Amino acid sequence: RRSFTTHNPIMSTLHLYAVFAVLAFEIALLAILLLPLPAALQKLVVGLIYQLRYGLYLVVVAVGFYTAETTWEMNRLGEKEISPHADMATVSTHHSRNFRAQRNFYLASFTFVIAVVLLRVSAIVQRNVELKGQLELVKGVRKEQ
Repeated sequence: RRSFTTHNPIMSTLHLYAVFAVLAFEIALLAILLLPLPAALQKLVVGLIYQLRYGLYLVVVAVGFYTAETTWEMNRLGEKEISPHADMATVSTHHSRNFRAQRNFYLASFTFVIAVVLLRVSAIVQRNVELKGQLELVKGVRKEQ
């Protein structure tokens, strides 16, 4: 079996840029989510992430498949033996392909982990916002009594 991204450098580059863009977006969302924002702004951010939730699930699945593909590619290149009598160009090509496979694996894996963390942290922050709202209601009821 041959990898799709190995033999099509344009698609490989597009995959890599897409994964990097998703990673940058996830890190920005996570940073905003973890900032100590006022309750109204925090509620707005949580609502935005709640609306994007199904898209994030789709991203987790897609990046999971890409991570599996990069894992396969990295293992395939790692199993390839280079002859001790190989010329420098062959050795250099093998090392550069191995480097690219490892870079793609780590980028895809980190994007996958950040997506899962983002989903979990957003659920925790959403629950926190709900509990703060309930607390305000309870405080309001006590003041009325």
